[in-house]
Amino acid sequence: MLELGNEPASVRRPAPLPASVGPVTTSDLTSWESTLRALTVEYVQGSGGRLDDAQALLAGLREHPNDASKLRLLKRAFHAFAGSGGTYGFTRVSSLGLEGEQGCLDVLAAGLPVPPGQLARWGSIIEDLRREFSLAATTSPTPVREPGR
Repeated sequence: MLELGNEPASVRRPAPLPASVGPVTTSDLTSWESTLRALTVEYVQGSGGRLDDAQALLAGLREHPNDASKLRLLKRAFHAFAGSGGTYGFTRVSSLGLEGEQGCLDVLAAGLPVPPGQLARWGSIIEDLRREFSLAATTSPTPVREPGR
């Protein structure tokens, strides 16, 4: 039997907020919006490098379609886009990332080698992701540098 205060973290109630925490003000929201905008800019600017890494993994899989390690790393790269896109308002990035991740899982379940058609589809997904980020870089209300290739 668990004693009070010894519950697993997953069942503990959150501690009450300190009395000094008051209602949310307009300046709090402005600060939050400003922070989110800055994080979004950073996310878009960092996308080029992450996509270059995914492209390199794909090139490696084209040369070695039996490389399970590269396939798992590519799955992880797609998973990162699937999980992060929506956070910044890029639902298409999340959808594309999820499609790429699911394709990797399907190949892992079916067994290697990676079919050539799947390699081509992942290449298209990476290019679609680049277009999404390029569009974000040119339409963002905050100036954003276009991601590098």
